[in-house]
Amino acid sequence: MHATETARTSIHQTVELLKLFMKTAVTTRSEFHPAKKGENASIVHEVGHAEFETATKALEKDLTHVLRAQASQTGSVTYSVHYSDINGLSQLENYILAHEISNYLDAQNIPYRLSSSPLLGPTPLSARGWAISISALPTPLLAPQPKPPNPLSHPTSSSSTAAKPVSPTATAFDDALVRARITRGCAALIAAEPAITRYDTIVGDGDCGLTLRDGAAKTLSFIADADLGDVAGVLGALVAELETD
Repeated sequence: MHATETARTSIHQTVELLKLFMKTAVTTRSEFHPAKKGENASIVHEVGHAEFETATKALEKDLTHVLRAQASQTGSVTYSVHYSDINGLSQLENYILAHEISNYLDAQNIPYRLSSSPLLGPTPLSARGWAISISALPTPLLAPQPKPPNPLSHPTSSSSTAAKPVSPTATAFDDALVRARITRGCAALIAAEPAITRYDTIVGDGDCGLTLRDGAAKTLSFIADADLGDVAGVLGALVAELETD
């Protein structure tokens, strides 16, 4: 929590802040499940077992659930939002959690303070996932998190922002040869998905094989009409497509 200066310098307000936090805090917990739902990995939310489609949808379900309990709050409040990485999510997965939570709260125009910490289960093979705790606190006691500055809001010279032309690659490749090799690699990866998923349920949350399978399928779809003579250009465009999909 990022208490205001007034709350930090007054023992009475600090006590009041902690009391309110304990009184209003609501927590939800979601953990990956080794069994699939349909063709995708699955996740167990507080509100039930569901197919894991995207992080956006999974976190939207959790945030909607915990914020519903705060609907009766009145007056000027700041939401203390804390998420816990359960049993060792990767750094990238932690970044995704923070990004999706922030996006959701910003879209709802909810003033908040976001914090995080790890949470380890009783055994190394405990399920991985996350927990989210939300507490509505008076704004005089908890300051909202400032929005990061938008670099696009400051005018710059056209010479510094103009897009630079991309030169074609110096080496031309044989389209048919490159296509055949990429196709074989993707087909092998798709065929290996059940084995990868099985091993990942032992050391992970079971979604690795599905993620790789979907990436391979997307790659095959993307290169269908592409000129693979310019491999570097096509791969650059493919990476951008995969990052936003």
